[in-house]
Amino acid sequence: MNISAPLNKSGTVRARAGAMVQDAGEFIDNYSKDRKLAFVSVDLDLGAKTTFSVGGYYDDYNTTIQTGLPADATTGLLDLPRNTYLGGDDNDVRTKQAHLYAQINHEFSGRWKARATVQYNDLKRDEFYLFARGPVDSVNKGVLNLETYRGKHKADAISGDASIVGEFDLFGNTSGIIIGGDYQRSHWSFASNYAYQGATPLSVDVFDPQPVAMPVFPLGPTGANFYEGAETKEQYGFYGQTRLKILPSLTLVGGGRIGWVTYTAQDFDLTPNGVYKVSGKISPYAGIVYDFADKWTLYGSYADVFEPQSAFDKNQNPLGPVSGTQFEAGIKTNLFSDRFLLTAAIYRIRQSNRAVADPTDINASIASGLVEGKGFEIELNGHITKNWSISGGYNYNVNKILSDTNPALIGTQIAPVTPKHSVKLYTDYSFAEGSTLAGLSVGGSFTLNGTQRGTGVEQPSYFVADLHAGYDISERFSVSLNVNNVFDKKYYSELRDTRFSNWYGAPRSAFVAFRVKY
Repeated sequence: MNISAPLNKSGTVRARAGAMVQDAGEFIDNYSKDRKLAFVSVDLDLGAKTTFSVGGYYDDYNTTIQTGLPADATTGLLDLPRNTYLGGDDNDVRTKQAHLYAQINHEFSGRWKARATVQYNDLKRDEFYLFARGPVDSVNKGVLNLETYRGKHKADAISGDASIVGEFDLFGNTSGIIIGGDYQRSHWSFASNYAYQGATPLSVDVFDPQPVAMPVFPLGPTGANFYEGAETKEQYGFYGQTRLKILPSLTLVGGGRIGWVTYTAQDFDLTPNGVYKVSGKISPYAGIVYDFADKWTLYGSYADVFEPQSAFDKNQNPLGPVSGTQFEAGIKTNLFSDRFLLTAAIYRIRQSNRAVADPTDINASIASGLVEGKGFEIELNGHITKNWSISGGYNYNVNKILSDTNPALIGTQIAPVTPKHSVKLYTDYSFAEGSTLAGLSVGGSFTLNGTQRGTGVEQPSYFVADLHAGYDISERFSVSLNVNNVFDKKYYSELRDTRFSNWYGAPRSAFVAFRVKY
């Protein structure tokens, strides 16, 4: 439900409110999703050129949790029923999140505007679940011990951003500039237990899973892998960007951000045991846009990657920020009397020190070495006729680890695994007004993903088709039907390795939606 309306006769005070209640299952056994969400926002015109906005939402989300399916150490992915569930009867994670914001916008003139925003977020999450860790091999024959995890997390964050956006004349052309500053502070405290189930552990047969009752497993220092601690991250900086239109056909883009970061990790007795600081880090950005012919545009960009991360190793030492570089170049053009937009781009991203899961400790991360993702993509969007729209594209992506402290990882793909080749197509046809089928629209989306290879797992290419239809009963009422995975293709939508985190894609499903406009 979503309602918006003015709160006074002049319309200078406007409000929007909504709510959602969800009680849903999944194609996986024992899986459920329950959600209660409500939001409200109010806009107040303080004058002809100034608007003040305030609002927020509250989200109470409760869902079953599991860690995906393992694979065979020798043959790779398993052919299991798609509804296979490898966890406890009451695996559960509950997240309660409250978010508040306030924003003010002011227009100095038709060419200069300012905006300031403050946000606050509060999150609480409780987790309790059993999970199985592979691989399946000739010794265990698919009977895997279940491991137990219980965790309690609390996090809060406050952030602010203020910026000025403007235009100015240069060399007889209009150029633009944005200048601003931002601040973020977040605090996260947590406690967690993780353990095998004693001398006689609980187990699950991957090929014939049976219900498993949850054990008594309190949150406290009762296991070898109990952790308790907190993290605090504070950062602020200043940024700017300018678009200089040197010639009617040539635009230069330049800018960047200078930032300061302080990260502190605390363990057990809440004594700081891991700190990193970054002072005056400059992250530049540069680009060029060149209209070299009628309706043809060439562009290129470079960006310095700097991303503070809240990750730590099993000794509670912070891993520090992610760093790297990103290059992109492409071309755009309008075709067939501007009915289609064609874009093509090549890219390369390199990052180091990116946090990945520690294979020996579920609570911790390890720093990756140098990783690279590169490829190219081409997209076409437009209308074949006035009522028939189509969009589609092809993506070629190669990502791998270039260097690492573990030589066995060099040359392998970054998890989660993505296909090297993928093709997507979307189309929709709306019957014209005045025709017998006016108000009806039909269409579909089609995806072809190439071979995917993870660590010890591989999946051949697969094709998935979705269809949809909609009908406008009146200006206020509409109904739609969506049929997903029409041919009921069985495939893994996400791959990782032989231990876990291999997920089946959803089987064929259909749902009907009714919409009412107020």
